[in-house]
Amino acid sequence: MHSSIRDFFVRIIRCFTGYNFFYHVVGAIITYIAVQSGFDWFYFNATQSPELQLFTFSTVIIGSIGTFSILIILLLTAIITKNKKLLNTTFALIQAILISIIIITIYKALTGRAHPPHMTDASLRTDISHLFNFGFMRGGVFQGWPSGHTAAAFAFGVTIWKLYPKNRIKYLAMLYAFYIGIGVSTNIHWFSDFFAGALIGTTIGKAVSKDFSLKRKKHGIE
Repeated sequence: MHSSIRDFFVRIIRCFTGYNFFYHVVGAIITYIAVQSGFDWFYFNATQSPELQLFTFSTVIIGSIGTFSILIILLLTAIITKNKKLLNTTFALIQAILISIIIITIYKALTGRAHPPHMTDASLRTDISHLFNFGFMRGGVFQGWPSGHTAAAFAFGVTIWKLYPKNRIKYLAMLYAFYIGIGVSTNIHWFSDFFAGALIGTTIGKAVSKDFSLKRKKHGIE
């Protein structure tokens, strides 16, 4: 038990070491550029058509309830069928999601970035893409940078991609990640929130899948 807890925290640390740290830095730099250049505000206004909003708002629900539902189904299936490979995959995905929640919650608690405005009348919207409340819990843990939905979706997708490199399911997993990420970038998040969340989620997926892939080989799970 103690070893498992230690391994869990080691994986969190690995999300910030080596090339993974570079992903976090790039996410912050791209966010700065998107804010200063006005691209975040431009992208937000360009994606506010009622038709697109109707299609993409579902990603907010799917990105939370849908992901957890998938995990429950996979876990129950693995237990019932006694499929060790699927159980290994499910535990990897659960850890990837948990780590993404921890990391993104910390980032949000420190950045407090305001969410996009949601006035139907474009003339009433005010550019608040530059509004960050740096500090601790100045914007709570729901507002803030980057996108938690995106980070979790990409942690999920990249974990599948790495654990099943020869299976076409990896393409479906990444399609799901981009669907969630791009979807939330048109309503509850800015584009740079999506971009940074995708990079950070990728580091999480890489860190988690590497350890669980080694576990498979160690225990002869194929």
